[in-house]
Amino acid sequence: MHIGGELLARGYIGKPGMSAERFIPDPFSSRPGARMYRTGDVVRWNARGELEYADRVDHQVKVRGYRVEPGEIEARLLRMNEVREAAVVAHESMGTARLAAYVTLCAYAEPTALRARLAEELPDYMVPAPLTVLDAMPLNPAGKVDRHRLPKDHAHDEARSFAPPEGALEVALAQAWTDGCAPRT
Repeated sequence: MHIGGELLARGYIGKPGMSAERFIPDPFSSRPGARMYRTGDVVRWNARGELEYADRVDHQVKVRGYRVEPGEIEARLLRMNEVREAAVVAHESMGTARLAAYVTLCAYAEPTALRARLAEELPDYMVPAPLTVLDAMPLNPAGKVDRHRLPKDHAHDEARSFAPPEGALEVALAQAWTDGCAPRT
């Protein structure tokens, strides 16, 4: 969805790069220099001629009144050596958006410990409530994470019992299963 017109802002104060990205030339206006604002919302016309919200282009969500980029949280998770893949989405629960994180692991990690490390770096509204460990991320035909197929049932989150490998045999097996995960710096 793009918004234009006389009352549109000229850009973001002190952020020319962001302004150039979001405020684009308006091809429908006869006014020289007219701009349109690219909102990031995907909308469609319904049968009554009204706009209906469908999705976001950039996955940005609003949580407790704050705009959150799930990609920023995913990047923090991916900096952790134990995390191979990460996806963060917002699920609606009783009219409120709640962040949920999904990870696949290279090495054993307790979900509560991962959340605690996130809480050291991020404001509380950006720390996902459930953090679910998956064996593999659901992928779409293009090989990208299919966010619509991520599980929504978090009853087992963090209640799952994980135990670190004990003894030489378990350590060797754990290392064999985590081959291909290089430590991140």
